[in-house]
Amino acid sequence: MKAAAVFLTLLLALVPLAWEVDPALAGQSLDLTVARTGVSLGNSAHCNGLRLNWSDSHVRSVRGLNLTFWKPERNSRFEMDGIALGLYGPRADHIYGISAGIVSVEARDVAGIGVAGLGFSAARLAGVHVAGLGMSAEHQLAGIHVAGLGVSSEGTTIGIVAAGLGISAEDDLDGVAIAGLGTSIEGRVRGVVAAGLGASIESGLEGIAVAPLGLSVGGGSRGVVAAGLGLSLEGDARGVHAAGLGFGSSGDIFGINAAGLGMGVDGNMVGINFAGVGMGVDGDLVGLNVAGLGMGADTQLAGISVAGLGMGSDEIVGIQLAGAGIGAGDQIRGLSAAGLGIGAPRIQGLAVAGLGVVALRLNGVAAGAAHVRIERAEGAVASLYNRTDETRGLMIGLINWTEHLQGVQIGLVNFVGENPVGAQLLPIINARF
Repeated sequence: MKAAAVFLTLLLALVPLAWEVDPALAGQSLDLTVARTGVSLGNSAHCNGLRLNWSDSHVRSVRGLNLTFWKPERNSRFEMDGIALGLYGPRADHIYGISAGIVSVEARDVAGIGVAGLGFSAARLAGVHVAGLGMSAEHQLAGIHVAGLGVSSEGTTIGIVAAGLGISAEDDLDGVAIAGLGTSIEGRVRGVVAAGLGASIESGLEGIAVAPLGLSVGGGSRGVVAAGLGLSLEGDARGVHAAGLGFGSSGDIFGINAAGLGMGVDGNMVGINFAGVGMGVDGDLVGLNVAGLGMGADTQLAGISVAGLGMGSDEIVGIQLAGAGIGAGDQIRGLSAAGLGIGAPRIQGLAVAGLGVVALRLNGVAAGAAHVRIERAEGAVASLYNRTDETRGLMIGLINWTEHLQGVQIGLVNFVGENPVGAQLLPIINARF
């Protein structure tokens, strides 16, 4: 009896400690807690442990498991650490841990793992989160985030982001962004961007960007960009660039570039370039260049260039092949071959044309099936009719005609204007040294 009395006395002494009512929310919660640790039923302001409530309002802190059933009210100072579950969804100042809501999850900071039937709304969203419709982050989006419709980030985006429709980021993206329709990145991308239709990157790309319809990259790019229809590049682009129809660039292009129809570049294009129809460059076009119809460069065309019809530049250097013609505003140096004609003020090297070659000055060899017209030739000319003002070298043709010669003419008719009268016009061969 004496032992039972002592036990009963201790139990009665502990009851007030085990059954506490929060003084700030008296009558709104039943707390089976010791030092705010235990089980809380109702709208308690603080709880460490298990807390069940119909709808949170002005909650201050929960560390543990918080389960709610209806739409929360204002909880601007609510610090949630642990597991926040809601049939509607949790709302707090920050949620660190696991969060889930059939409708939404809302907080200034959300970090951890979360699932929302409709969406997430936060200033900073970090961790792994999945939303049935969408998610929005005002300052930062970091981790792995997947939304059925769209993802919007007003700050930096770091990690992997995927959306069924679209992704919008107002700052830099470091990671991977995949969207079923379109992606818009106002900052710089360091990573991979892929869109089902189109993508826009405003401040530069270091990585890979792919869009079946159209792709626009501003601020320069380093990496691989590809678009099914059109590609627009602003600033210098280094890497591999491809477009199903065509692409244009306002800066220099370095690397491998391919377009189904055509490409236009305001600056220089250096590397390997392919165009189904044609390409035009305001600066230098250097490397291996192939166009189905034609290509043109304002300043220089250098390397190995092949065009179905023709090519032109102020200066052409290297090996050039054209189905119709090759023309230069200043000079052609190297090996040039054209189905119809070749023309330039100055030709250095070998120039062969199906019809004729025309130049003011030649240092090398010019050959045409029909006609070669050179003012001053140093080397050799060959065609049916060769006409020069001055030749130092060899002339071979049906008719060879020059005013001044230091060399040999071989043909049916050979005329040298400065020779004596009897030696001006000779058959088979004529010479002057």
